[in-house]
Amino acid sequence: MPQFNRSIERVGSILNLFSPSKPVWGVSEIAQELDISIVTANNFVRTLEKIGFLDQDDNSRKYKLGTRILGIGTVIASNLELNQRGGALAIELSSRSGLGCRLGVWDKDAALTIFRAEPGIRPSLGTQFGPRVVAYCTAMGRALLAYFEPSEIDLYFKNAKLISITPKTKTDPDEIMEELEQTRNRGFSINNEEMLLGQKTIGAPIFYKHNKVAGVICIGGEADILIDTVLDNIVKELKDTALQISCNMGYWPGSP
Repeated sequence: MPQFNRSIERVGSILNLFSPSKPVWGVSEIAQELDISIVTANNFVRTLEKIGFLDQDDNSRKYKLGTRILGIGTVIASNLELNQRGGALAIELSSRSGLGCRLGVWDKDAALTIFRAEPGIRPSLGTQFGPRVVAYCTAMGRALLAYFEPSEIDLYFKNAKLISITPKTKTDPDEIMEELEQTRNRGFSINNEEMLLGQKTIGAPIFYKHNKVAGVICIGGEADILIDTVLDNIVKELKDTALQISCNMGYWPGSP
């Protein structure tokens, strides 16, 4: 029977509380959420602050994830197969299109950027980790959600808080489900100013063997630039790049 360390488990529970929808937590909030005493929560939080895993805001006295977490994320990112197989292709796509390009994966209940490329800037494979973004209204999240099993999609909507981030954000589950179906049918997702006004993003899934989704590649920029005539060309380039990365990951078109 394996033995587990309760203290380490509790540390993990505290760190897992921090999310895009609630990135800042107070000690009393942590204690209430995890059903532990304020004294216990404070001891854990102060220790995590000391080793750099949490930072305290001077004004609110609440806590956010610290820079040490970013350092660990950088190490993880540099060793992710998706980055190794697709990073160079993402850079090439960004350079050709003149637009920002992202690689992402699913992380718990959100989409996580693991690599970023900007035109004219050659990034390091290990310094592009984050952020996590909500899935229901982003191109990255939709390109992943669209290929979940129906039961997994139902569970996501059961737990997700659907809020309007901009006036164009879709928050009706039926409308989002229709968007996911369109994503599957056309092979790419669209975020049209739903996360940030003036910004449009498209995303294409990346597969590995057995047609399982390994991640997503996204490209985006100013909505006024990505008009329909330009978008058609960019979509083709995006899907071609996604296929190249998929093949690098062991995917074979037409395989079961």
